[in-house]
Parts: sequence; structure tokens; C-alpha cells
Amino acid sequence: MAAPWSVDDAPGDFTDRLVQAIVGVEIKIEALTGKLKASQNQPEKNRIGVKAGLETGEGTQNRAMAQFIS
Repeated sequence: MAAPWSVDDAPGDFTDRLVQAIVGVEIKIEALTGKLKASQNQPEKNRIGVKAGLETGEGTQNRAMAQFIS
């Protein structure tokens, strides 16, 4: 959007009610499981574009990630 909406655009009483509705939650993490996602669920056309973008980007991490994408 040329002029996106901002929270500052909302009336003060509206944002005050929103702030009062915020609830904090604490969750104890007992285990973490990682999963490597490297665009494998994307069509080949998309994978080629992502890989090309990473290969031309700055930083060794971009090129390393590009190697994961088949």
C-alpha cells in the first residue's frame, strides 16, 4: 500500500482497550525438534529462483544454503 495503516492512526480508546486485552503466556519448553526446510516442497521453477538468488547474494551463508536446495 502506498500509505499503510499504522497503530498510531487508531483512536486512543481503541488501542487502550487492545492493550488491556493482552495476556502474557509462559510455556515451558521440554523438547525441541529441528527440521531442515530448503524449498523442497516448492515447484522446480521456484527452487531454481531461490537458489539463484542465494548464489548471487552476499555472504558465505547464502551460498551454503543454496547448496541445500536441489
